[in-house]
Amino acid sequence: ETNMRYSAEARLQGVIDAAAAHPGIELTPLSIQRGLGESNAALNAVLNASPSITAFCFEDDEMAAPVLYRLRQYGRRVPQDISIIGFDDSTLSAAVGLTTLHQDPFAMGVAAGHMVLDAIAGKSIEPAFVRPDTPLILRETTAPPAATAASAQA
Repeated sequence: ETNMRYSAEARLQGVIDAAAAHPGIELTPLSIQRGLGESNAALNAVLNASPSITAFCFEDDEMAAPVLYRLRQYGRRVPQDISIIGFDDSTLSAAVGLTTLHQDPFAMGVAAGHMVLDAIAGKSIEPAFVRPDTPLILRETTAPPAATAASAQA
């Protein structure tokens, strides 16, 4: 048995920790089931419950990309009114200009392969989970919140 934490849980905890370190940031984690119907229902609920929301941070780019379209239906402009961030740096994210966190699946595979070979050779594979580098790739879907941008210009 390992003490490995799954990356999605670690991502969420990282966002929670970052928000807690910045007074004034209100974070509402949501669990959204996969599928267009569920994502649309969650988006509707969030926007109706909190019209002052300034950003969405998604578990992956696949969940973030459809929100760009849906926000336009609500009359929200990205990034002027609301920012969107994904995770994975998929081909889709580059095509739609989505700000995202980059993962290198090849490097992750190489590291996993080395761990497997070490395990086969009877070597220790601690730590069982290695957190990969995930640089932020800034594109067109993020900007300072409108209130912050307005006060910076004053």
